[in-house]
Amino acid sequence: MATNYKILIIDDDKEFHRKIRMAFRRRFEFEGAENLSKGLMKIKEWNPHLILLDLDLEGNELFEEGIQNIQTIKGVDDNTPIIVVSAIPINEGVIRNVMDTISEGAVNFLSKQEYNGEEWNKKFMKAIRPSLSNKRLAKKNQNLQKSVKRAKKTAEEIHQFITANEELMTVKQKLQRLAELDKVHLFVTGETGTGKEVVARYYHQVSKRKDQPFVEVHFAEIQESMMESMLFGHKKGSFTDATEDKTGLFEAADGGILFLDEIGKIDKKTQRLLLRFLESYKVRKLGQNSYKKLDILIVCATNKDLEKEVTEDRFLLDLYHRLKRGMEIHLPPLRERREDIVPLANYFIDEDVRQVFSKEVLQLMNNHHWEGNIRQLKSNVEKMVMVAMIQDKEQVDMDCLTDELKVSAKMQGASSSITAQDAKTKEIIRNLQLIAKGLENKEKKMDIARKIDTNWDSDNLRSLIKTYWKKNQKLVETHPIIVEKYKTICR
Repeated sequence: MATNYKILIIDDDKEFHRKIRMAFRRRFEFEGAENLSKGLMKIKEWNPHLILLDLDLEGNELFEEGIQNIQTIKGVDDNTPIIVVSAIPINEGVIRNVMDTISEGAVNFLSKQEYNGEEWNKKFMKAIRPSLSNKRLAKKNQNLQKSVKRAKKTAEEIHQFITANEELMTVKQKLQRLAELDKVHLFVTGETGTGKEVVARYYHQVSKRKDQPFVEVHFAEIQESMMESMLFGHKKGSFTDATEDKTGLFEAADGGILFLDEIGKIDKKTQRLLLRFLESYKVRKLGQNSYKKLDILIVCATNKDLEKEVTEDRFLLDLYHRLKRGMEIHLPPLRERREDIVPLANYFIDEDVRQVFSKEVLQLMNNHHWEGNIRQLKSNVEKMVMVAMIQDKEQVDMDCLTDELKVSAKMQGASSSITAQDAKTKEIIRNLQLIAKGLENKEKKMDIARKIDTNWDSDNLRSLIKTYWKKNQKLVETHPIIVEKYKTICR
């Protein structure tokens, strides 16, 4: 028998303790704690190889409280791997929370409702092995790798302009030529999520100003009462809360590029301030008399039809004409450049993640409408990759689909395990639950059989359990009492 590694279960569900100990008693040693304080004591005294932590410990209803428990354990022992368990099924609604638990230090997330003995054993060993030889060094190396990857990914997200679309490849070439001139402003239009900020950052990266500031101004995030101060800065004492001098966002971009996002959402007062600046490129802080001339290139972006806004008297005509003096770049929606979907989806997967997309998923993504464009695609890819990682899948397949892509799959008539196969699996799960409950209540085999089918007898039950054991052993193993009684029932 292999070495029995030590697993500490921190969970207030006594039945879960019993089931796990029963299912894995020949493979691991177990200690248990029903609350966090006792768990912390066990960690210090027993030095486990792995911790199973209930996310819903002691009635926690918020994921934030479960995450806090991870942080508390890490403060005591930063080396022992943690696998989070929860009674909540893993679905799209909790994927973001799952990602949060993993980012805080958990190595995996398991749902009690989706127990699978063989898969859980693999995940236990996968978590334990890296920590055996030198836990602290392994952890430091892992954190370093994550930090480097995050930094690298951030740089890529800032600078890369991913496209296979001929029209947009022409746009990239145009941006490179304009950047050499170092005097052309941009006016970028397109639906939300089409990549307007990517264009602005790419323009900055290929320009002579790449080593100078790139400053973003998201108008929708700034309170109207603070707009002038945020844009142009203020002197100490210029208004009640001005306790110190502050440099405005425009001045902070001096020498570089200023990205003005969602410009179609600003009010008339701010429009006039912006128009005045564009006429002189001078700024004056609130409470100051003198002006300062700035050397900046401006990239404006909007998802609105500004010509229509002007017609309906929501946008100043003079400002509209001033913005139109810049080079206009229009970004088509993702559904009109489907050749970009696969390159973008692959780009959003971390380099060291082994999951790739199945042909069915690629076809489904290619045919999806993507009303939210690249932003929506990125969100779906992240969720599907997370599900694939949790399930230890080698690829992102149809079982990993988000809710919206499941709907899309049905509409497209895609073949998927979410239809007939799901119904069959549900029937097996139901029958196993009836059998397990009957065994726990010490019912006769005949009575258990007739709960499944009124015409059945004990021979039918025996045959069914044998079939399930042969073809669906993983599901059978979710009920330790059936495993325990198997030989007695089927002899």
